[in-house]
Amino acid sequence: MCRRRRAAFTLVELLVVIAIIGILIMLLLPAINAAREAARKSNCMSNLRQLGTATLTFADTFKRYPPGMSGPLPPQTPVPPYNGQFTGHLAFLLQYMDNIALAKWLDLDKDDPSTGGGISIYDVDRVGSNYWARPNAWNYAQTKVKAFLCPSDKGIESVPDPFFLLLTSESGGCSVCNFNAVSWSGGAGDAMGRTNYLGSAGYCGNLGCDWDRPWAGPFTNRSKNESRSLVDGASYTFLFGEVMGGDQEAEPRHGFAWFSCNGMPTAWGLEPDALGEFGWYQFNSYHPNVVHFCMGDASAKGVSVYRDYNEFTYAGGMSEGGVVNLGN
Repeated sequence: MCRRRRAAFTLVELLVVIAIIGILIMLLLPAINAAREAARKSNCMSNLRQLGTATLTFADTFKRYPPGMSGPLPPQTPVPPYNGQFTGHLAFLLQYMDNIALAKWLDLDKDDPSTGGGISIYDVDRVGSNYWARPNAWNYAQTKVKAFLCPSDKGIESVPDPFFLLLTSESGGCSVCNFNAVSWSGGAGDAMGRTNYLGSAGYCGNLGCDWDRPWAGPFTNRSKNESRSLVDGASYTFLFGEVMGGDQEAEPRHGFAWFSCNGMPTAWGLEPDALGEFGWYQFNSYHPNVVHFCMGDASAKGVSVYRDYNEFTYAGGMSEGGVVNLGN
């Protein structure tokens, strides 16, 4: 009788095949991860360009950029009891980013005497009630807006106690620049929608000091800058940049509420500290060694975290005279 033998792998051969497959997967993973990060980076830069385009459209309509935030009327400093609507610049751009309905819903309390009192949350010239005292504004400020989130930052929405206010101030006769952030305690603000993008306040915002005016950026409290305010050139001046809230072990990471934050200063640079960590008070990102910015012409550019400090701060100011080509 003729016996038919079936071909089969021995255990050793099977293990060899599995090992080879594992090695191939290990070799492919870096390439796959690099491709994914490239896609996320492209999406992030697209978000920034969208913000820039929305700002230019807003400027065409109102002949000015939106304010950094609608805090107290200058020269008052935003301190308790926080006099103002505190609507941030991103909220002003919603209607130009396919979020017209959300922009209107946020202002539903305008005509309620007990909350809005006839003053819109978008009114730059008059001081109205705080948005957190307006039920509809507070409710819709919790909306997650995809265009405000960088896809490389997977955990931003879970970061507790997001900042709802950023403010700069001077001390020592305008010789010292201070930067403060405010959040609610006890998780009261945890539901608020977060953002990975904030406008540029320039070196230290608009302090009202003689030296700081040329260094101020497009987005400061009650600001009314326009395209011609970018004296150094639109393609050389930051409009928006990435923020991730820091990664210091000594201080928990923070988030930023898209509805109400003011612009981010550039005074603290981009470079990490001696431990390789970034602070919440810096523009920073989850893209390795680079932070993306939207320029005044709505183009998006990546800036190395090791870029020369002076060159970086030149790009933050609108008219300080330090023009630097950041490349593509």
